Amino acid sequence: MPPPHPSADGYELSVALFSALLFTGPAEELAARHAAQGTSPVHRYRITWRTPAGDGALMSPHEMDVSLTFGNLDAAVGLHAAAPEAAELSATLRSAWTAFARTGSPLTERTPEWPAYGEEKPVLVLAPEPTLAADVDGELIRAAQAVRIEGVNWFSVFG
Repeated sequence: MPPPHPSADGYELSVALFSALLFTGPAEELAARHAAQGTSPVHRYRITWRTPAGDGALMSPHEMDVSLTFGNLDAAVGLHAAAPEAAELSATLRSAWTAFARTGSPLTERTPEWPAYGEEKPVLVLAPEPTLAADVDGELIRAAQAVRIEGVNWFSVFG
């Protein structure tokens, strides 16, 4: 399993693995299932920006995207520490969601390339400049799936 970045320590690796198990793996599975139906395009994004909040210990926490998407950054300073990158990410997410609501496509001047999800698993990576990547977290997701035990409620095991 590759580290999320070359200098990752045990804490970062465990957070990345559990994120893959609880969040990114299910998100990928859901995107793949919807894309396979072929009824409408599916677009997946992943925020990888590491917030400076808590001296970076939060990494890129679940739910940080809610305040970024709705532009209410003051309500979530504890998640993003009012970093200038948070405002940029917020502008990108708000423009994509607004375009999606208006047209059915999240493409904007801030998201110049973002193909629909399919076999290559394209994901818009937000950190701090949007980039396109294929199979984001794929190896971590596969590692998490290898240790997943059917029927185990991971929230009760680790919560």
